[in-house]
Amino acid sequence: MRSNPLDQFAQLTIIPEGDEFVVGNAEGQTFVVVPIIGAQILGWLRAGATVDQCTVRATRLTGEPVNVVEFLDTLTSENILSEVRDVGPPRASWLLPIARATFSAPAWAVYLGLALMGSVLLVTRADLRPGSDDMVIGSSAIGSLLMLTASATVLTLLHELGHVLAAVKHGISSTLTISRRLFFVTAQADLTGLWSLPRRSRYGPLLAGMAWDAASVGLLLGLETWRSDGLPDLARQLLRAAVLVQISALAYQCAVFARTDLYAVLRVATGTIQLNAVKTAVLGTLLGRTTEEDRLLLASTPRRELTWARRYLGLYLVGMVGAGWYLLSVTLPGLLGVIRLAHHSIASSTPHQLEFYEGWTAVVTITVPTIWAIGAGGVATVRAIRGPEQTPIPRAGARRS
Repeated sequence: MRSNPLDQFAQLTIIPEGDEFVVGNAEGQTFVVVPIIGAQILGWLRAGATVDQCTVRATRLTGEPVNVVEFLDTLTSENILSEVRDVGPPRASWLLPIARATFSAPAWAVYLGLALMGSVLLVTRADLRPGSDDMVIGSSAIGSLLMLTASATVLTLLHELGHVLAAVKHGISSTLTISRRLFFVTAQADLTGLWSLPRRSRYGPLLAGMAWDAASVGLLLGLETWRSDGLPDLARQLLRAAVLVQISALAYQCAVFARTDLYAVLRVATGTIQLNAVKTAVLGTLLGRTTEEDRLLLASTPRRELTWARRYLGLYLVGMVGAGWYLLSVTLPGLLGVIRLAHHSIASSTPHQLEFYEGWTAVVTITVPTIWAIGAGGVATVRAIRGPEQTPIPRAGARRS
């Protein structure tokens, strides 16, 4: 590729990130990391300079020949230039008024106030603190599991909806997918487009889900306090189960080794673009399993990012040991318990009884997804041991001839 239409360069986002720049096409959800000279070249092209003029300017600036054509070819191969098109309004433009209202400054103040109220109630009211007994809803063990699962599913979707709306407010479209974190099945909002925003603007969408979680805890606890004597037993049980689910979800977000929301916040705060990939490369070096991809990645990674990757590696190793303990001590025994309950409900009832359908529902909504997540996690672990993972955002240097 020897030349590009001017409007292609005008529509690129070029965001400073530490000593480098993230260049991308927000609509195409494609991004690449470039050095300062690469960002300068794109700036010149935006202003109408030709490729030859950029080559002369870059060479004068660096004191050595710079291959601008190869640099642009790399951007094309990474679909940064070839997929640029009219961006226009976000695909979910009908959500924009809702997004602006739900994540306006007053709305954030409400979320903060509710979160603080919930924290105060949990500290001052021992009777409001959730416990293992709050996992029991109703008189049926299998029914309790199903209602708890349904509650967790709805609250997880609301958490991800918070991410989506906060992103839409900044003109970033997002999609929801079902995936896993470690051996847990979860929904996930694609926030790749946030790389097109300045660093400060990314915090809101990344923290939106946790903000809703914390605010809902305060809201539910406030409701329980206000209607302490007027709530039916089932409603009270559902309310307390929801509080337990939300507090557990907030605690899980602290597991940054599992690449949770706080992991994404850590990346933004530290300016580390490829933290997880560099961590994997550093681990490969320590284990004596360095590949050519590892060496190239480590050689192109700034020293600051390498330092953070080493720190994150320590946290990751400790976290994975803890996750292994949780898998063996809690998840697997719990899965076996669900299987036994489901089998008992199915075997001891007929298709004319509710217990029969509760058992099969538990198999479909709890047992099968959990087995899939554990199996997929095991496969991913084996693949990680055998070879390096893909770099999330490639680096495209304006290399010298």
